[in-house]
Amino acid sequence: MRSNYGTNKSEVNALDLGVWMSVQSHVEKIHRTRTRDPDALAATVHNAWDQLPPSIITKIFNRIPIVLQIILETNGDNDLVETRRGIKRAGD
Repeated sequence: MRSNYGTNKSEVNALDLGVWMSVQSHVEKIHRTRTRDPDALAATVHNAWDQLPPSIITKIFNRIPIVLQIILETNGDNDLVETRRGIKRAGD
């Protein structure tokens, strides 16, 4: 059986599911005063990645089966996944 739900969807991609959000959160806290310096931004991103606790990555990967189950239960729809993540779509 082949699903119409592609594996390239952000809801099933660990990077999109939380890794980048975790790094971005760290960068925004530290880099906000140096917004015009691209070298400082790059250094801040590297620093954020280096300081990302392994427990965060573990939590994100542990969430993937839950997300997949929600997608299966809704016949490939991701509305419930997005709702649980607190993301509303345009027009909702």
